[in-house]
Amino acid sequence: MKIANMNPIGARRRAPRSGATADALALRTPAAAAPAAPSTAVATPAEDYVDTRRPSPPPLRRGRIEDVESFERPSSREAWRKKMRLFNALFLSVPLVVACVYLFGIASNRYVAESVIAIRNPASGVSGVPGSMVGQVGQPVPSQVERAIDESYAVVNYIKSREAFDELNKRINLTPRMQETSIDWFGRLSPEARHERQYQHYLSQIEVSYDDLQGQISLTSYGYDADTAFKIGSELSRMSEQLVNQFNERARADMIKLAQDQVAEASNEMRRTNQAITDFQLANGMIDPTMETTSYGTIIQTLRDQIASKRAEMTALSKTSTPNSPRTSEIRNMLEALEAQLVVEQQRLTGKTDALAPLIGSYKTLSVDQGLAQQKYSSAVAMLQSSLVQAEMKKLYIVNIVSPRLPVDPILPNKPKSLMWVIAGTIIAWIIARLALASIRDHRV
Repeated sequence: MKIANMNPIGARRRAPRSGATADALALRTPAAAAPAAPSTAVATPAEDYVDTRRPSPPPLRRGRIEDVESFERPSSREAWRKKMRLFNALFLSVPLVVACVYLFGIASNRYVAESVIAIRNPASGVSGVPGSMVGQVGQPVPSQVERAIDESYAVVNYIKSREAFDELNKRINLTPRMQETSIDWFGRLSPEARHERQYQHYLSQIEVSYDDLQGQISLTSYGYDADTAFKIGSELSRMSEQLVNQFNERARADMIKLAQDQVAEASNEMRRTNQAITDFQLANGMIDPTMETTSYGTIIQTLRDQIASKRAEMTALSKTSTPNSPRTSEIRNMLEALEAQLVVEQQRLTGKTDALAPLIGSYKTLSVDQGLAQQKYSSAVAMLQSSLVQAEMKKLYIVNIVSPRLPVDPILPNKPKSLMWVIAGTIIAWIIARLALASIRDHRV
């Protein structure tokens, strides 16, 4: 308290301090090491008078320092309490009121369409593959359906892509649907929104994910009217099926193109070998040197038989007739002619000029090339047939486990759940704010 230095007008003499007051005030000076001795000095004029414009404090009880503090700042503590009551009321009520106004008065209803699809890949083999030549080409072996994991992730990424958004926008005119004036301000797409903003708004209208455990793609589409939600889900499912068909066509085309290229190469090689044999036949004037060799061999063997017969007859005549007899001369001339013809026929096979032996070697080489080319061509044709069968058997397909349906009632916003989240968030924020304010007040005292 302020003590007057002189006795002003309207002041009264102050009574001596009692023991309780002195002890209570002594608590405010912690630096005092020992209790002060009772004073017997006479009060000075400055100590005998106090200001009567402020009321006298109530008597203090010994040891209650809280009373001293409440006596010091009664108005500030009361103001602090009033401010905190106002803060609590506003902090806890305003978010709840705003949420109720938005959820029950402003927010537009949203419809939900759900669909579940699965992509399957029949893992099957085909017997009689090229090179084995065992079994009948195109006979399928027992197969087992597998999950097409890579293709499933590709479909998920495609649905989230800008290409899918552009295609969907062309099919159902999605952008004007998201700009309807009946939609609330927070959910409506601005008419001045650019392509990137439209794409981001499209992503907020769909949810797509792939479950590794079940091997299924879950697609959820949202719309502010039932028709929009249904068309988004159905068109995206149809676009996913078209994408899988593109995968099939591409794989089938690649597989068949490889087999067709091998067939074309084998066919060209077979034509080349056939033409080489034809040129050989025209150049040498014979169809097949091996057949000519066989005929020459038959002639030579016949000549040898005849020569042997004539020699035996000549030996028999030499015992019964003279060497110059007509019969002996005839047989001798016939024998010489047969021997000369034998030499000629042998020269045709193994002679140095115009012999069939070199031609036979060349012809056999061409025949081997022709046989290999024919085998290669047959193998390529079998591979082509096998590729066609495998392409059909390994064809991916989509199973519509849950097809999108036209929603009847709006599901969103879930007002009770949203209010619970607002209340929980407000309480957490209020606790954090109270702790922060208490910490600030403690540092100011």
